[in-house]
Amino acid sequence: MGLLSQSTGIVEELQVKAKNDLTNNILEDASQYLKGSQLMELNKTLNKHFEGYEIYVENNVNLHENYKEENKAIVDTYLGNKKLEGLSPRTLSYYQESIEQFLEYVDKHLSDVTTQDVREYLAYRQSSGRCGAVTLDSIRRNLNTFFNTINNEGFIQYNPMAKIKKIKSAKKVKSPFTELEIEKMREVLNKMPENTPYSKMLKLRDQSLFELLLSSGIRLRECVQLNKTDIDLQNRTFIVLGKGNKERVCYFSVKAQYYLNKLLNFNYEGNTKKYANNPALFVGRNGRFHINGVERRIREIGGLCDVKAHPHKFRRTFATNLLNKDVPIEQIKELLGHANLDTTMIYAIADQDQIRYNHKKFAG
Repeated sequence: MGLLSQSTGIVEELQVKAKNDLTNNILEDASQYLKGSQLMELNKTLNKHFEGYEIYVENNVNLHENYKEENKAIVDTYLGNKKLEGLSPRTLSYYQESIEQFLEYVDKHLSDVTTQDVREYLAYRQSSGRCGAVTLDSIRRNLNTFFNTINNEGFIQYNPMAKIKKIKSAKKVKSPFTELEIEKMREVLNKMPENTPYSKMLKLRDQSLFELLLSSGIRLRECVQLNKTDIDLQNRTFIVLGKGNKERVCYFSVKAQYYLNKLLNFNYEGNTKKYANNPALFVGRNGRFHINGVERRIREIGGLCDVKAHPHKFRRTFATNLLNKDVPIEQIKELLGHANLDTTMIYAIADQDQIRYNHKKFAG
């Protein structure tokens, strides 16, 4: 794009913004004596009569002297609403960081932010050398969600992110566990020592954990929150509280049932007695087995048989196995607890051997 056309675009953008600001100020003053449908009619009338006019705000007019305080109040309101929606503290922190870093860069009131400001900021982050395409698009998504929300709630007149397109990146296919890798890890688990009550308990814990992750497809955070009373051995089910505080029923295999039954009926004695009354399904040295502990243990098991393993790979394997068994993708979505189908498609990687088989079967 040439400098002339770029400048023309910026000017047009500022003109639109000036009109929106003027309309908003008039409506705000009129709201003292007009209500509901009357304000809507006034808004239509203003837009009709402003059509064809160019409106600018003079540089010496400062509408937001305390813009930093106003910005903070808007951001706090937004994050408060997201917290009510059930977002995790980690996600909220990421949203907050993305927004605050952007506002520090542009250094202006949120209602004054333009599309060009956003483009310049993304270019700045890209040029820093520490921000790849995936991270950059994640920042874009966070900002788009934020600006779209505060636009809908009336804090600003338009979403400056509306014209910012998705940032493309090379998609790396992350493979699930192969059947051979799964059996290698099972062999490692079967060879674990069980000469003391503590080592016997740990062996049952690891076997149960492995089979549950493999056959249920639950998130690691959901897994570590499970209590003994959550497990229905007879029906091979349990309920988890997933993202957005949404409950869903999960299922596990007969192998998982076998080891979970042994774990739940374990005879706590010797140095394991302190775990007897712990409500957690999976325990570690100091009580409930936490995320970092599970991640470390899964990597250790994989390392003992030369398999690159981490907890999230079980979830991908679960989705892929169901897909290859012709389970409808909509059902896989529900089992994984995904909000939309696009996310499920990322997890479920079609097996190339299965594709080749189907091609020969149906295409001849």
